[in-house]
Amino acid sequence: MRKRIYGVPLGSAYTQERSVFIRKDLRERLNLPPVKTYEDLKAYLYAVRDSNSGITPLLAGADDATYSWVNWLIRDDTSINIRPTNFAGASLMLYYKGNDGKVYNFFETKEPKIWSNIEDVRKLLVDKVMSQDVLTNKSGPGELQLQNKVAATPQMAFGIPKAFNDQLKQIVPEGELEAVRLFDLTPEKNFSNFKMDNFICIVKTSKHKDRAMMFLDWASRQENYDLLEYGIEGVNWK
Repeated sequence: MRKRIYGVPLGSAYTQERSVFIRKDLRERLNLPPVKTYEDLKAYLYAVRDSNSGITPLLAGADDATYSWVNWLIRDDTSINIRPTNFAGASLMLYYKGNDGKVYNFFETKEPKIWSNIEDVRKLLVDKVMSQDVLTNKSGPGELQLQNKVAATPQMAFGIPKAFNDQLKQIVPEGELEAVRLFDLTPEKNFSNFKMDNFICIVKTSKHKDRAMMFLDWASRQENYDLLEYGIEGVNWK
């Protein structure tokens, strides 16, 4: 056998879950309807800014381009289907567009949609809707949101984990998060290369390689996977 590293792919979907976590209690206090569109989301952000609550309306990005606001908006826009390459993390300086297999250079193309989103984010910064100095924050966006310091953050999830709301309520008893999904669920609208970005491997020094492989085989079966992922039907979920 050739010297290769083999791994069992981890994942149950061929795209990343994405949404924006906002404060439901703040939205309702500001007499705003449920957020369904990006324009609704911006109305919420500006309303938070104007409320003089002392809470930063939006915190995104920081040192991780995956969570930059431009990146977040582009990934959910199925009208253009632009995705970052693996160059420089999730940077859009080199990107895929559509399904032609080509890599595009933003400095050459000046892709209009990317540029318009950069201008939009610039306006959010100038209007003091976006955090004014994301690079000096000692905590991540999610953690700051749970500390009642931020009203909206991009998160790689479709729903709110119960633990998040539990933690927020320790600071703000009436506080509650809700997920805003701008993800387009229309069939055949999203592109994928069907690759997983996480794998599990058995280390070479393991003394129980066979038993480890037996467990991975067991855990990969649908009924066992569902048990580990969701728990017991009727007890942990309905």
